[in-house]
Amino acid sequence: QLLALYLNDPSADPKVAATLRQALEVHTKLSKLEEDLARLRREKNTLGERQTQVRENLKLLGKAIRNADLAKKLTATLLDLETKLNETTRGLVAKDLARTELHDRLSVLLKSVTLETKEK
Repeated sequence: QLLALYLNDPSADPKVAATLRQALEVHTKLSKLEEDLARLRREKNTLGERQTQVRENLKLLGKAIRNADLAKKLTATLLDLETKLNETTRGLVAKDLARTELHDRLSVLLKSVTLETKEK
């Protein structure tokens, strides 16, 4: 709110205002990335838990011939979960890298800003 007041002030330094607008844009992107990362972490945990359940079910089935069809389905499910887990992990790594880059950019932008009051 304070930033919005400054940016709407006609006497605000245009260079500082432009930098602050960029910083706000970066901050907005960072917030979106944080939401995405949280979602991906939850997804990864869910997939990992499901994978554990399928493995346990496969163990319970053993090598009995009468369970071969179910074992085949569970193995296919396990492979699908592994693929999804790998994709989710890649997404986490990519978004984490993007977050680091945005943090660095935001730091640089904010370090370049100095606010001074004008004496009347």
